[in-house]
Amino acid sequence: MNIFMKTNQNAVFVGFFLFGLLVFYPALSSYFFADDFGFLAISRYIHNPLTFFNNDHFPGSFYYRPFGMLSWWLSYKLFGIQYVLHNLVNMLIHIGNAYVLFRIFGLVRANMKLNILLALLFLVHPLTISTSMWLSDRFDLLATWFILLTIYWFLRYRLEGARAAYFSALAVCMLASLSKEIAYFTPLLVTIVSWYIYPNAIRTWRIKLSEIAPFYGAVFLVFGARFVLLRGTEKLLLGEDSLFTVLMGGVWRWLCLLPNFYTFYTDFAQWNVVVGILLLVAIFILAGLSLRALSRPREISWSMAMLGLTIILVPAILQAPVTFISLVYHSSGGFDLSNLVNSRFYYLSFVGFLLLAQQLLTVACSVFINPDTNLVVARLVYFLLSIQVMAYGTLSHSLGHGWSKLTNGQTRNVIEQASLALEPLSLPQKGCKLYILNTPDSRYFREFSDSIIKAIAPQQSQMIHCLVLTERSPWFQLMSREDMKTMQAAPLRDAIVAGQPIAPTLIDGLAFIYLNVPDSPEIALDPNAMFIEFDGQKYVDVSQQMRSGSKRVSFFSARP
Repeated sequence: MNIFMKTNQNAVFVGFFLFGLLVFYPALSSYFFADDFGFLAISRYIHNPLTFFNNDHFPGSFYYRPFGMLSWWLSYKLFGIQYVLHNLVNMLIHIGNAYVLFRIFGLVRANMKLNILLALLFLVHPLTISTSMWLSDRFDLLATWFILLTIYWFLRYRLEGARAAYFSALAVCMLASLSKEIAYFTPLLVTIVSWYIYPNAIRTWRIKLSEIAPFYGAVFLVFGARFVLLRGTEKLLLGEDSLFTVLMGGVWRWLCLLPNFYTFYTDFAQWNVVVGILLLVAIFILAGLSLRALSRPREISWSMAMLGLTIILVPAILQAPVTFISLVYHSSGGFDLSNLVNSRFYYLSFVGFLLLAQQLLTVACSVFINPDTNLVVARLVYFLLSIQVMAYGTLSHSLGHGWSKLTNGQTRNVIEQASLALEPLSLPQKGCKLYILNTPDSRYFREFSDSIIKAIAPQQSQMIHCLVLTERSPWFQLMSREDMKTMQAAPLRDAIVAGQPIAPTLIDGLAFIYLNVPDSPEIALDPNAMFIEFDGQKYVDVSQQMRSGSKRVSFFSARP
């Protein structure tokens, strides 16, 4: 029997991999985008990855995610800038999440067909595929993976009493909190499992407390490290608003947009009306059957339902400072960048929704007195879930094409042209300032110009001694820690927040610095400055024209 079950589970994993690859395939050819270049550049110049664990390592000092950064460092050292392989890593983590979720379903309810369909829905849903397509969302993928593994191993421990399962759960709980802050509530999930799932009269509250205390201790250690290393950054996240305003506003915005991200119905309704209607009908029928299950409350595992509800709602609170500022949803009827980059705020939450759905739909398949009626209802549930899997899989496949088209568009061409233009230049060994001008489609290039060039330019040893800018200052710049001590930044000026210059962030041999570029003629007269300009086909050196005054450029800063 065990061999048979293991064979079935292996077959399910292979099926998940093949189906996930089919849906995700168009996105494998997508290029790096926005924040990706920052993580690549940091990984390129960091020599000792252990410094991620005992240093401030995130531009802006907002986050403490050492294991997530370690994954970027490893993938860069293994794959360089081979974007297909980086995308494959994200895809495999996402498939792993779907498979672990399936295994958790199996520990709770034995309905194999329902468990497979619900896990497949997680695998192919546009919400989850969108999160896994953008490489910068790897932090969410990793945190979710380790949270799911914590639940899985702790359930195994409660079922089998194996100490190995307990320590496995404790280890992955620590890794979850080291991947992203959203995992800080993982001990709460362990508490729900310990106190309410598979209760045992022999186990006293002291024994239960001793089981869960190490999980709180592990997360407290990570949070303590974050507090010590990143002190004062909370003010930058909150801005001028109070904590109460940010939390309430962020949670409210998150709750209001939850139906949009859970269903993506507006995209279907405008993309394919027939599919949109079928999907809406399936959602309403399944919702009705789930409510019907409430008539048999004793058959519902309310502890698992509580676990699902906790996973649904707690991420809204933990992510409120960010969702308060940036969360939006556009009913575009097609590929929309805002929807894709904001899907990450619901990735983990969707796990909780499916855990809750499993409880209700399992009971719904047996709620009637007549066994034949229950069989018909069960088949209806499987059919409706299959419709959702196929419909959402089709939309996700289409979104993959849209994402690949966007990232491989004009911006990629500009990036590669700029990198080629640097090869023949004789750059100063220290104090270099490189201005890349007249860049078309330049919004993201301007925001990340320094990290883009330092991530992909072939002159690795030279570029770390240069500051790279466009007509505006990028979000942050990387430079050698030694150069920072002696470099004359003028005419560039320190970026100011709350009346104070933003202090450089030091890690390993690197420094993150934050500078503004003023609209001043001094820029053209800077002896350490070089200027290249896009003439419509390629970049050309215009340093002499800038210094002679025959060419004038308006510079501006994106910060105070």
